[in-house]
Amino acid sequence: MYIVGENKIDVALIPASQGATAVTGEYFKMDDAQNIAFAFTATGVDNDEGSSLQVVQATDAEGTDSKNVTGATVDLSANSGATEATVQSDDPDVDDTVTINGIVFTAKTSEDTDDREFDQSGTDAQTATSLANCVNDADNGVPGVSATASTDTVTLTVDEPGELALDVETSDNTNLVVTATITGIVEIRDGALDTDDNFGYAALTVDNDSDVVCGAMAIRGNLRYSAPDQVGAGLQIGV
Repeated sequence: MYIVGENKIDVALIPASQGATAVTGEYFKMDDAQNIAFAFTATGVDNDEGSSLQVVQATDAEGTDSKNVTGATVDLSANSGATEATVQSDDPDVDDTVTINGIVFTAKTSEDTDDREFDQSGTDAQTATSLANCVNDADNGVPGVSATASTDTVTLTVDEPGELALDVETSDNTNLVVTATITGIVEIRDGALDTDDNFGYAALTVDNDSDVVCGAMAIRGNLRYSAPDQVGAGLQIGV
């Protein structure tokens, strides 16, 4: 338990379906920790939408007098820095494009992996298969990214998790629909809190652009003591 032994890990926001309304998780006491990081994940994030993360502070665990921690915010987008993404084919037109990590694939009436052209002339399932072929091409595909086609949808994943992210955009999101899983971390030092005014608790507020399933963990680090329960109540750990 080397990582756990040096930190205090808790559930900050229980994974659940959240609407396009700001929601704040649990408030954590900071008197025995020098920093806190909130690790957030959301899935089912639509094209051109995302989530905003903001660390807030309060005077107690109930969130009394809650206010933002200045500068402690991160904006996440479905089109940039995703850990997984899908592209759904819905009758794309010739010359519609899919851009993955800067590499452009163009819809044509036949497949040509050398020119990064996928075939849109058949069914949506056939289009998805053709796009996946282009992405996976050894010479002209996307390095470090794998594509899998199922019915009308291509799922994009990175070959080495944590080493690469996905930036995915399409020229027409009604014909080639992007949905993504996004992650982000926002961190503060305890000095960012207004402790002189008794603000000693921190929490994460999440504001989603649309309905998504999301959750977050809180990691308090540089503990001033050896916590007897480094894993928060309700969490189970294996060694």
